[in-house]
Amino acid sequence: MRDLAYLKRLIEPSNQWMIYGKTSFQLLDNSGQDSFQKLHSTELIIFKIKLFFKFFPQIIYIYLNQFYPRKNRINGAQNEELDLIANLERDYRHSNYFRHINPAKTKKHLFIKIFNVSNFTKLRRVSFKIILINSYENYIQAMSFIQQKHTKKILDAILINISNNIAIYSYFCALFNGMKKANLCLNFYTGGGADLATYAAIKEKIPSHHLAHGLIDVIGLNGPVPLLAYPRFDSVFVYSQDEMDYLNSHLKETKVQIYPIRQIVNKTNAVMIFMQNKINFSAMANEELNDIVKFFLENKYKIYIKAHPESDNKHLDKFSLIPNITILENSNEITSEIIIEKEISYTIAWLSTTHCESLRSGVIPINMTHSWPPQPLTYYPYSRRSLSWDKDRETIELLVNKQTKYDVALNKLLA
Repeated sequence: MRDLAYLKRLIEPSNQWMIYGKTSFQLLDNSGQDSFQKLHSTELIIFKIKLFFKFFPQIIYIYLNQFYPRKNRINGAQNEELDLIANLERDYRHSNYFRHINPAKTKKHLFIKIFNVSNFTKLRRVSFKIILINSYENYIQAMSFIQQKHTKKILDAILINISNNIAIYSYFCALFNGMKKANLCLNFYTGGGADLATYAAIKEKIPSHHLAHGLIDVIGLNGPVPLLAYPRFDSVFVYSQDEMDYLNSHLKETKVQIYPIRQIVNKTNAVMIFMQNKINFSAMANEELNDIVKFFLENKYKIYIKAHPESDNKHLDKFSLIPNITILENSNEITSEIIIEKEISYTIAWLSTTHCESLRSGVIPINMTHSWPPQPLTYYPYSRRSLSWDKDRETIELLVNKQTKYDVALNKLLA
């Protein structure tokens, strides 16, 4: 019986794609033990046959997608610089690229819908021979990997991952390898984290960068090998010092930086509530919202409510007619800039990146209790870096009534 710590000696950037999958991610977050198992020769043959019949139709489908309709989005000259941006379906997840890497939009850049076959196959045509060569290399690597001794559950998950991933991963490897051979000067940026395109870019030695769009989730945070599935980026931008310190302690070859945030100068009797995207599905969260709105209105505070970018805002209609409450339109404005502009004294949210941004800008964040969905893999220590509406209610009341010094409370959260 063993835990998954043994994987640390087996996993490297070129084979992380084999642990990319929902079940394996769940197992990595578990510190439990399991029995070792090695595939018998018959089991291996059966797996190879099943893999062939799943892989071949997939790779044919991917290859043919390059031709319908016929277009090629990359026709760069030699030594031309080009930034590839992984498109994660939501526009706000790419905003940090334009804020911190290409603010003037003068650098040539291209979005890749990495989960859309019809999109990423139109970047540059790749020959079927090259796709098969890359596929065979990844197949040989996978066969060697699964013939190692593994714990039973993770081996079962890895076999599923190989079947699901090898075709798309191999295509990305072939695509990026061909782009490099065309002497394009590439950089790859993503606001997400682990995905097959990112793993492929790193394998093909394309400088790759994680521009976190929020507080990062650490796959395996509660298991014996945290960050095992986290791509080995060349650089990472994060929101908090806590995350920066954590990543620096584990990723020795990655340059980890923290996003710059302006400090607030003026504060007035104003609070800002940052909504979660599924508040309307939680009766308890709605009750909390009503409770805190009532509290700050009774204490003569101006209240701003900012909807989540993924929300339809319908659940905010009831507040729009109440005096001293302003509903802010969805915008791509930086959280700290909104806080400074509105001269906010407190921010309110449900397990949100805005807690970190607020605290770093010099404003006390208040965390609501009933968050959905839960965030068990987020490393950021919400309990130490924010006041809880549930557990710290008395402290909040003393602060609002000016019976406790604001700066003392703020510095305690920052410590």
